[in-house]
Formats: sequence, structure tokens, C-alpha cells
Amino acid sequence: MLRIKHPEDVGNVISYAVLVEVSSFIADYSGWIVFYQVGTDFSGMGGFLHNLAESVIEKYQDSLIVEEITVDGEIFEQYLTRNHSDKFPEDLQFQFEKLSRDIIKYQGDITSLERLLSIHRGVFSELLTYYLLSSNRLHRSWEKVDWNVPVGGEQIDVFAIDAEGHPWIFECKFDVHKEDFPQDFKSGISKT
Repeated sequence: MLRIKHPEDVGNVISYAVLVEVSSFIADYSGWIVFYQVGTDFSGMGGFLHNLAESVIEKYQDSLIVEEITVDGEIFEQYLTRNHSDKFPEDLQFQFEKLSRDIIKYQGDITSLERLLSIHRGVFSELLTYYLLSSNRLHRSWEKVDWNVPVGGEQIDVFAIDAEGHPWIFECKFDVHKEDFPQDFKSGISKT
């Protein structure tokens, strides 16, 4: 990304340019998107717009390489007038549209697969817990072990009663780092 300063008597008019890299084995369609005269570093509205752009740059600074250059405003405008493109090449436009459609199509598939995988991970952890408790291979012996027990509109993953007659509730979660785990934990407590 380039921050381009155009010196004036009282400060700088600021333009920005973002390099969009698009290449393949055969061709390189990379190019610059130029935001000409976005703002200034010396006046009210121009200063506000410049600060707004800089806040976005700061927000994504870890993902950007920002360089700054100084170019006379008239020379830069002449350069842009001679070296600009109003549209994508036709074959690139077609590829871009197809890629957009594919992304939208596959995003739904990926979301469905992630949901399905999440469900099966949970069932796997429940069945593994049930198996370990039922097999009596642990240091504690169990009188009764049940899986997927309905209780008051809720579902207990694994319910067991140990040899001393104490009830145990096992709430099986695959990913304890997910954001709603504290809520899931409270929900598990409420089942007791």
C-alpha cells in the first residue's frame, strides 16, 4: 500500500494506492487501485477524511506493508490520466464473476459441513465417555450408565450412578475454547 503525499503550501494532499495481486502461471493481472486526493493533513473536512483513512490503515497494520512517497500533485494526476484502466480485461472479469459465484456456493457447503462435523464431534465424545464408564476400565466402578438421557426438556449426555449410589452427570463438550462455553457450563449446572 502506498500513502502518496502531494505537497501544497500549507501541508499535503493525500492519496492512497492499494496493490491488488492477482496472478497465475500464465499471466499477472496485478494492479493498483488508486484513491486520489482522499484528504489533507491540514484542513477540516480534508483532515477528517485523512484521519479516517489512517484509522483503517492502523486497524489492519499487521496485514499491510505501507510505504510513503511524495509526488507533485500535477505530475501524479498526469501519470494517472495516461496509465489508468476503467475496467477489468474481459477474461479476468469472467474469472472474477465465476469465482464470486463459486465462493457463494461453496460457503454454504462449508458451513453445512462444519455444522455436521461439530454435531458428530459432540456425539463421538458422548459415546466415548459412555463406553469408558460402561467398560469399568476406570478406577471407579459404576452400577448404572445411561447415554442421552432426557430430563425436563433438556438432554444429559451421560448419566451414571457409582458403586456407592452417587449420581454423576457428564456433559461432553468437544471444544471448551468456544465463546459460548461459559453459557454451556451454566446450562450443565442447571441440569443438576
